[in-house]
Amino acid sequence: NALPCVFAGVPDGPGAPPLNGSAEDFAQFRQKILNVIHNARSATDWVSAKSVDGVSLSHRTDPSSGCPWVRGIAELAGCTVRQSAEFIISNISKTEPLWDHALVSNTLLRNMTLPDGRQTVVWHVDNDGVFLAKRAYYLYDGWQWTAIGDIIEDASVSIHSELPPPSGGANGVRSTQWAWKRLQALSSTVTRYEVLWLSDIKGVVPCSWTASAQASVMQKEVENFRRLIPCAASKDAGNHLVV
Repeated sequence: NALPCVFAGVPDGPGAPPLNGSAEDFAQFRQKILNVIHNARSATDWVSAKSVDGVSLSHRTDPSSGCPWVRGIAELAGCTVRQSAEFIISNISKTEPLWDHALVSNTLLRNMTLPDGRQTVVWHVDNDGVFLAKRAYYLYDGWQWTAIGDIIEDASVSIHSELPPPSGGANGVRSTQWAWKRLQALSSTVTRYEVLWLSDIKGVVPCSWTASAQASVMQKEVENFRRLIPCAASKDAGNHLVV
């Protein structure tokens, strides 16, 4: 049923600090976002979908919005977890244009410290084609390594939909997005990649229609990771990227 999402929708990250808030305030905000995502991840009502190209997919309906959480799990071979993380999470200002073909721009507004990590606020613009046109929103992102150093966790969420775009920022359809990524070393050359998404393109398409499209994007991103991360793509020198 698409109606719950049309009327309720996915919210921004609740209680986000102002755009000029302190790094400490944003770190506390990140923990609140992680609590919500961890609760969704541990829910027992996930429905498995067909695995494609080694990517295990599942989905569940978010009870408060009626929109679908989508989860993907895959193994990335040939690289250390640090090498994979640099490409997928910690150096994406350089690498994301290679694997996210919908990306138009990320305008960096804040670059803040986080113990064993980094947190940012950007004005994010996507273009998913003629039907969806451009999507734009303020995006908070915070990633952090665990104390033992073999797990990295990244949480991002749209914030402050009530605010106009920054000066000079491209406009677009305002949407809300929650995303979470986790990389864990299974061995010195194999990494477990897990991703969760929850999104709502406000008033454009019912969010209940988007689960299969999100799953397809997850599959494509994993395909790009396997093809483009230098150590994973070592047999295809033409696809190497030096980061």
